[in-house]
Amino acid sequence: MKKAWDSHPLCKRCKKTRTKSGLCAKCAAETRKKKKKKPKAKEPTLTRAQEKAYVEAAQRQHHEEGTCEIDDGAKVSWSPEGGGAYVQSWVWVYDED
Repeated sequence: MKKAWDSHPLCKRCKKTRTKSGLCAKCAAETRKKKKKKPKAKEPTLTRAQEKAYVEAAQRQHHEEGTCEIDDGAKVSWSPEGGGAYVQSWVWVYDED
């Protein structure tokens, strides 16, 4: 006598067990284990005080009203190996340019 499970396909991975979902429970568990990745080491980031210090330094060195302006809350792009940071600024461009 034919059983209901006989109509289900074999597991895609081990080809031994008949299953509805395509993978038997054992193979599904092994697949889940393999997908878990180790957490990446966190990259160092700047504190708000450090970001503010970069913004203030950029304002002292480069801020020129109407030409190159740097807001107090400007974005800071920092790389630990770079020895500095990019600070967002606004540059005015005339229509004629």
